[in-house]
Amino acid sequence: MPRWSINIESAVQCLEDHWLGLRRPHPRRLIRGNGVSQVNGASWPFRPDQAESDYCPRCGSSVGAGEYVEGKGCAACRRRRHPWQRLVRLGRFDGHLRDWVHEIKFSAWDAMGVELGGILGRALLGCGAQADAIVPVPVWAWRRWRRGIDHTRIIAGGVAQVLGLPVVGGMKRRGRPPQRAVPASQRRDNVRGAFSMRRWHGLRGCRIILIDDVTTTRATLTEACNTLRAAGVESIIAAVLAVTELSRARPAPAPGESCGEPLIEVKGDGVPLAPLIGSPERPAHQRVDSGASL
Repeated sequence: MPRWSINIESAVQCLEDHWLGLRRPHPRRLIRGNGVSQVNGASWPFRPDQAESDYCPRCGSSVGAGEYVEGKGCAACRRRRHPWQRLVRLGRFDGHLRDWVHEIKFSAWDAMGVELGGILGRALLGCGAQADAIVPVPVWAWRRWRRGIDHTRIIAGGVAQVLGLPVVGGMKRRGRPPQRAVPASQRRDNVRGAFSMRRWHGLRGCRIILIDDVTTTRATLTEACNTLRAAGVESIIAAVLAVTELSRARPAPAPGESCGEPLIEVKGDGVPLAPLIGSPERPAHQRVDSGASL
């Protein structure tokens, strides 16, 4: 290729990147820390959380040194039973990870979804996850059409590339208000009965990995797992990109208990979307103010 054509191409890319804002940096460039923050010019690599040292593999909550006890979980989940074998996450729903999830979900950045899905897949490999299929938590059809992306399926596709497993869309979802618009104490009721199985799901007797983007109260994951269990699925590993941190006035009650209070959410919902790290600030019409959805 002639040198002059390469120079023209570089000039066009520079114009698109820095003046028009039409191009996004490659996801791997941001994740590996080669993107530059507009705040202070610093760059740093994204480091996924480690099970047991950073978070509880039973419930996904953040833990400190000595807070997780093998076989029993952490203080947040020792009295609770979950329909999944373990929960794998990449990190807390804040900072860069929150921005990237927003870009996937509300700006249809499928390349970032695949990239983060690949990192989640490697985290699953690291914990020795064994499965026959990958199942994304379904998105309501109207919401998929409006956003222009099936974000959980995109993330599941990134996981599948690493694990070499099929992605099976075996569930469907009824329309309900988004979880981020519902108080934490009402999210279990909001999602109850929202999922059903497709006739051709073919998941009976299978070990599956259930994929979602963000979880807050675990209500959506629990309802999806219960639907899968009722359909004859043998075992479930839940895997998410991020977990919204909660503040607890007192431990949340386990299903069937009459004492205690529900989890109280203190951050993650209604947080304005910050400009994408490493890219020009987006126009006002492209900004969203949505937080964690689950």
